Amino acid sequence: MRPRYLCLWSVLFVVLTGCSTARVYTSVPPASQASHAAFDALLQPQAAGGQGRFNCFRLVITNKSDKPFAMDWDDSYFLLDGRRRGQFGWVGMKVEDLKQLHRNPLHVVPAGATLAAVIFPIELIAAKALREGSRLGSGAPDGEAALGPLPEGENGLEVTVNLDGEQVRETLTVKITSRRR
Repeated sequence: MRPRYLCLWSVLFVVLTGCSTARVYTSVPPASQASHAAFDALLQPQAAGGQGRFNCFRLVITNKSDKPFAMDWDDSYFLLDGRRRGQFGWVGMKVEDLKQLHRNPLHVVPAGATLAAVIFPIELIAAKALREGSRLGSGAPDGEAALGPLPEGENGLEVTVNLDGEQVRETLTVKITSRRR
């Protein structure tokens, strides 16, 4: 009878300790960089507040030229394992802004200026109740939408920049993996 209890306790211990381990997410490289004659770009996954997983990116783009250029958000895409998976939004974006994204997709970056933003794949929004006036990514009462986790695999941004009527595309990617602690 005693060996039965010992076996039961051993199985229970293994199950409980196996279920209690947390996943640790990493990005290789920690940030992706691209350089063009007219601009430098950096894309870095950002951890979800209070959690170990990633749910958005920090994008920094610097205009190195003496002319302004426009980022074309309608022609820039979230990449997952080499495939286009939709477009990006940014923290603080309203639901109405999603509708305007297709009508006015350009964001002008003045000569010599740097644009820094927190962006997220629109398709990964964990919507609780999207309604007019909601702010995406806040998770606050006025914005009933939270950012979903970035999946494991190759995640990235295919960014399109309009330089003097010419479209320039750059691809920035990182590989997100996880392991049990």
